[in-house]
Amino acid sequence: MLFAELSHGKSPAERVILYPSEWNERKESQESMTTNLETSMRLLQRAAKRYSVQLLPITPILEGGVASLMAYPLAGLFSLTRFDRLMYLRPSGLILDSSHLDDLFTIPMNTSLATLSVGSGRVRMPPSIILLKPSMERYHGFAASLSAGEYSEESFLQGTPRIGDNPPITGGESGRLLATTSALQLEGEDFNATSFFASTSYVQIQDPAMPGPEFDAPRDAFLRARPSGFQARGAWEDVYEKYRMKRMDICGLDLEPAGFAEDGDTEGVLFSTAMVEETV
Repeated sequence: MLFAELSHGKSPAERVILYPSEWNERKESQESMTTNLETSMRLLQRAAKRYSVQLLPITPILEGGVASLMAYPLAGLFSLTRFDRLMYLRPSGLILDSSHLDDLFTIPMNTSLATLSVGSGRVRMPPSIILLKPSMERYHGFAASLSAGEYSEESFLQGTPRIGDNPPITGGESGRLLATTSALQLEGEDFNATSFFASTSYVQIQDPAMPGPEFDAPRDAFLRARPSGFQARGAWEDVYEKYRMKRMDICGLDLEPAGFAEDGDTEGVLFSTAMVEETV
């Protein structure tokens, strides 16, 4: 879905999806192919054909950890030294305007890792946008700490420099790179939904009371999770509806039952997606 918007916006950045190399082996042997894995492989091929996405199979850093998310930590992105710079957008979300995201590939970068999150100080949320310069030296360092059981995503991202300044959500023509649906809860009556959609680059859909935009949450839970402000509530509902429609139109997928988030078959849904600037 993100790559469809990048294609529609004519983003010049290379597009990459990383996925477990084990999937190729299972597809060739036709052994242990689950419904979700078949769907994931189909969507990978669709992304490659329709949106010029590069598909890069990867092996887990930890042996025997194929099924673990920690077998594919974000620090593994440092190993992609064929690229000068790489941007990771934390799912799930919507790209509303890719042009300002493309600009991040042109600004000076004096550090190998920078992030952007909503909030500040003690209430800053986990980064939603990660910008990094691949380096095998840094990759081997993180791989060693992972093998020793000393790595965590929180420590990897803690204290990283911030990507520029994030203007207010009502920043008008100045725009903003990032917004989250949970932050809409804090907006007052002066919030303008039209300005929000016109000036925001990426919206991460993340609400503590919701299982995620991929799931069909009970109606009462949906109503309780909405912001109280009239315009903020309308923007929040529109984001969820736009996501649902894009999921159907682009991926051909309906929303999953809410219970799937806790006890369903999640195999075959592990993707790491990125925009990259290719090495010249």
